[in-house]
Parts: sequence; C-alpha cells; structure tokens
Amino acid sequence: MSSKLYPSLFIRQLSDFKEIGLSFYALFIGFIYVSGFLVLNSHLAKSGILDIEFVNARYFLAGANFIFYLTCFYLFAARSIINGSTWFRESLEDKRELLPSRIWPKVIFLHSLVKTVLFCCLSAALFGSLAVGASGTFLFYSALALVLLISFTLQITGADARFPRSSEIAESMLKTFAIYIFFSRSDTDMMIIVFTHYLGGMFYLNIVLHVTSKNKTTWDQMLFTGLYSTVFIIGAAVSFGTQFYGQVSLKLGGAKPQTVRIGLSDDALKKIPTELVTTDRQLVEGKLIHQNSSHLYFSLKESTVRIRASDVVSLILKPEPEKNIWGDWIKPQSK
Repeated sequence: MSSKLYPSLFIRQLSDFKEIGLSFYALFIGFIYVSGFLVLNSHLAKSGILDIEFVNARYFLAGANFIFYLTCFYLFAARSIINGSTWFRESLEDKRELLPSRIWPKVIFLHSLVKTVLFCCLSAALFGSLAVGASGTFLFYSALALVLLISFTLQITGADARFPRSSEIAESMLKTFAIYIFFSRSDTDMMIIVFTHYLGGMFYLNIVLHVTSKNKTTWDQMLFTGLYSTVFIIGAAVSFGTQFYGQVSLKLGGAKPQTVRIGLSDDALKKIPTELVTTDRQLVEGKLIHQNSSHLYFSLKESTVRIRASDVVSLILKPEPEKNIWGDWIKPQSK
C-alpha cells in the first residue's frame, strides 16, 4: 500500500467513529460500570461482605477486567464458532480429491472439532497467563508452537497438497496433543474452569447464530435474543466475579487478597478473638480483602473480620511476589 493512501484511510476511520455516535460510547461506559458492579459485589459476597455502593470508581476496574475476560473469549473461542462453517468449507475445498471417499469427509469434520476445542484452550490460556499468571500455560504454548511449526513446514513445502491424507492426520494428532498438554498439567484447575466457562459461551453463541441464520429475522426474535443475551452476560459477570476476579493480580486492577499485618488500637484489640492475634506486639495478620472510606475487611483464619478504619494504627503490607514463569514450571519437573 502506498504511503499516500494512509491519510485518506485514517480520515475514513475517523468518520466511521463519528457515525457511531456518542450514544454508543455512553452505552459502552455504562456496560463497563454495571458489569463492574456485578463483578465486584459478587466477589465480595463470596466472603460474606455486603458493601453495595452505587458510586464507586473500583467498578470501572472490575468492569475492565470483565471486558478483558470477554476479549480473550472472542479472540479465539468465539471466532472459531463464528467462522467455523467457513473454515470447514474451505478445508473441504482444499482437499476435494478426498471427498469421494466416505471416511475422509468425516475425518476432516473431526479435525475441525479438534481445532475448535484447541481455540477454546487458547482463549483460556491467554486469560490465565496474562490475568492470573498461570505457569501451567507455558508447556501448552510450547506444544502449540510445535504444532504451528510443523503445520507451517507442511504448507511451505507443499507436502499438505502432495500428501493430503498424511498431513490431515498429522495436523489432527498434533492439535490433539496440544489439547492433551493443556489438560494434563496438575496446576491448571483454574484454567480448566475458565475453559469450561468459555465452552459454555461457545455453545450459546452457536445456538444464537444457528437460530438467526435459519429463521427469518423478526422483532420478536430479536427481542428475545437480546433478553437471553442480557441474562447470559449478567450470569457471566457474576460467575467471573465469584470464581476468577479474586485471583487477578492487584497490578491489573484485580481483587487478589493481599497479605498484611495490622496494628490496632487497644479498644479494637479487646474485641478481636485472642486466637486471631499474634503474640508479638499485638498484631493481627491476615489477608486484606476489601476496604472503603470507613471500614477494612480482612480474612483471618477462614473468618472475615470488619474493622473500622479509625481503629487501624498501622498497616504493614507484604509485597506481592513476582511471578517466575520459568522457575514455577521447572521446579515441578525436577521433583
């Protein structure tokens, strides 16, 4: 593309944004705020905390985390559903010499299913590695790199065209191997839960696309699809807040509990059970879950304690340890 075309392309993009209108951006900001309200309060409710505020800047951070969660879902899992039928038709067209056989079209279809599952694993791994810092994704990415390397080699050498049966089987087996690596890691319990949630989203998206493509579009259908989608998004936000938001690092605007040591006033110490107080200098040690202008909420030995901010004399924060992906992955292998 000539450099002279860039200014006109940029101007066209600006005009497209202007045509969208301010109402879209207002709705988008409102969506972030409302979803953040659901995410944060569902996360706090898990610890028995009821601290509902209708004006809270933290809702934007929680909503932004939820948007990132949905973005990871869209980049791979959702696109595999949206473009799945097109990719399947293209695969049949590329290997049309195999179509007269009864078996090979089924093999190609199974390959497309494996590819869809792999894309769901990719979405889950992307969210886990970036938002939570899951070290278990390292081996999966290594296996995926091997899959891409071999597939690319088959394409540039023309081996996939000369040996379509062998290349089809090889790519299917390699992708199945990458999926096996994703599920075989012992420290990927959270990743499997993310995968399950994304898989449910893929099923719902597939149903919506099937209904809208097969039936005539009517206002009644659009209304009910919008209502179903709203309920689905609300459920996804509550589920994200309950299961995932508490594991996202504070550096990314998450709500991962932070280890602290609290020095309290004498009056407050008398109201705290003695088994929750350390012997040295009458400090309370636990995890900071939430705080507002009037109170702080701590998790102390599987109990949630609310302390008035005015009773806190000192607050010693323990820095969150840096993630060492290489070390976290190598140590389990050396045992």
